[in-house]
Amino acid sequence: MAGLGRVGAGLARLLATEGAALTMTDVDPAKRGISDELGCRAVVGPANNQLATPDVADLIHAVSVEVHRLAAEEARARVDAIEDTVTELLRTAESQGRTPAQAAGELARRRLAATSDPAAA
Repeated sequence: MAGLGRVGAGLARLLATEGAALTMTDVDPAKRGISDELGCRAVVGPANNQLATPDVADLIHAVSVEVHRLAAEEARARVDAIEDTVTELLRTAESQGRTPAQAAGELARRRLAATSDPAAA
C-alpha cells in the first residue's frame, strides 16, 4: 500500500483483519503508528536510509525490526529497471497520444492481470 492516510489506513486495517500480508509505505513518519498497529515486521531499503539518525536506529533495535539491504549490484539493477520502465511509459504515452499517468495505469493493469493469469502477460 502506498500511503497510509484515511483511505489507505482504513483499507490496510480491513485487509489485515482478513489475514492479508501487507506491504505498506508512507513518507509521513507520523504514520508509523499504523504500521506498528498492524504488526509491521520489516523496514525495507534502499529507498531511504533507515539508519540515518541514532534515534531511528534505536527505534528499529527496540522493536526487533528486520532491516533488509540489497547488494549494490541488485540495487543498481532495480534502479535501472525503474529508469527503463519510466522511459517506456513516456514513449508509450507519446506514441499513443495519452498521458504518462494513463500509460502507467494501463501497465499496472497488465502487470496485475499477469499475476493472476500468466497467459495475460
